[in-house]
Amino acid sequence: MKTVLKCFALATLLGTISCSSSLTVRSDYDRQINFSQYRTYSFYTPPVSQQDAVMGSPLMIKRLTKAMEHEMDSRGYKRDDARPDIVVSFSTDAHNIQSVSSSTATPSWPASVSSDNYEENRIIINMLDANSKDMIWQGYAKGQINNSKKDRELLVFEIVNKIMMKYPNRAGYDNMEAIAKRRRSY
Repeated sequence: MKTVLKCFALATLLGTISCSSSLTVRSDYDRQINFSQYRTYSFYTPPVSQQDAVMGSPLMIKRLTKAMEHEMDSRGYKRDDARPDIVVSFSTDAHNIQSVSSSTATPSWPASVSSDNYEENRIIINMLDANSKDMIWQGYAKGQINNSKKDRELLVFEIVNKIMMKYPNRAGYDNMEAIAKRRRSY
């Protein structure tokens, strides 16, 4: 039975890696901010007026909130809706993309042109200093997220985890030296 579970876990991991390979994850943050001052967080949920009715739906926002709670808690932050240090917000968008490719003509074969239409989605996580209202960090993932046949809750947890891997800190921990080392290695 343990062997079957290990095989299932390995298959799930490989499936996750292969499905998420087309996902692009980026982040940016204010390098002047001392992230060690932040210990608590809360969420800001804007009214539902997103361009993408599926990715920006109340169900998706609920999944994003649950995934972010998990990520923030695992980094030592505590949720405090009354007096947060950080306010976390989400947004999503969708764009229709047309990819055009062509082959060059050869003496024995004519040139051909093909096009592919697909939807590209983004999940964007913004963190703001609760006192100053300044953005301190932003991370996003983009790709064909909406086309995935995976369980959406699991998918959102995986995507949020990939985005948060770019987050520079843990609650109350001053790792600016680690950040500086990482920057020097680029």
